[in-house]
Amino acid sequence: MAVRLRREFLKLLDEVLKRLDSIEEDIRKIWEEIRGLREGQEKLWEGQNRLWEGQNKLWEEIKALRVGQEKLWEGQNKLWEEVKALREGQERLWEGQDRLWASHRRLENYMRSAFGELRTALGATYEMHAAAYLTMMLLEMGYEGADVVRRSFVDDGGIVEVDLFNEEPLVVGEVPLAVRDVGDAEHEVEKVLRRVGVVERIYGRRVFMAVLSVANVYPEAADALKTLAARHGIRLVLGREIKEALQL
Repeated sequence: MAVRLRREFLKLLDEVLKRLDSIEEDIRKIWEEIRGLREGQEKLWEGQNRLWEGQNKLWEEIKALRVGQEKLWEGQNKLWEEVKALREGQERLWEGQDRLWASHRRLENYMRSAFGELRTALGATYEMHAAAYLTMMLLEMGYEGADVVRRSFVDDGGIVEVDLFNEEPLVVGEVPLAVRDVGDAEHEVEKVLRRVGVVERIYGRRVFMAVLSVANVYPEAADALKTLAARHGIRLVLGREIKEALQL
C-alpha cells in the first residue's frame, strides 16, 4: 500500500512541476517585455538629447541675431518657430513618458501576480511533499490507515488552518517555507503549539505527534529552532530529509 501511495504522490508531484514550468515560461516572457521597455526608454533619452542639442543651437542663433536690427527680426521669427517646435517636442516627450510609466505600472502589477502565483505553487508543492513524507512515516510505523492532509477546524468562532493533520494517530503540523531568524523560529513553534491545543480540545485526547516541517532554515535560526522544537516535544523535519526520502 505504501508503494502505491508513493507512486500516486510522485505522479501528483510531476503535475505540479509541469505547472511550475508554465509559470517559469510566463516569467521569461515578463523579462522579455522588460527588455523591450528598456530599449524604448533608451530611445526616449536619445530623443531628449537631440532636443537639448537643438536648444543649444537656438541660443547660438539668438547671439548671432544681435548683430543687426533687420537680422534680429528675421531671427526672432525663426526663434518663435524653433520655440514652437520645441514645445511640440516637449509635449510629445511627456506623452511618451506617461505611456512608459503606464506600461511600467501594468508590468509591475503583472509581475506581482506572477510571483504571487509562483510563491503559492511552491508552498503548495512543499506542503504536499511534507504530507507524503509523514504519511509514509506513519505507514512504516504500522498505521495502515494513515493519510496526512490539510484540515480546517472551527475554534472559538474562527477558522484554524492546520497544514498537516492525521486523525489516527492524531498528528498536527505546520509547513513554513523558510525560517530566517530567531523571531521566525519562535513564531513557527508557537503556531504549532496553538494548533495542537485546538485539536486536543476538539478531539479530547493528546496529540500523538506535533510536527514542524521547514523547507529552508537560515543559519541564524538553525540552533534556536532545534532547541525550541526539542523543548516542546515537536518533531522537526527539514526539506532535505523529505527530498532524500521521496527521492526528489
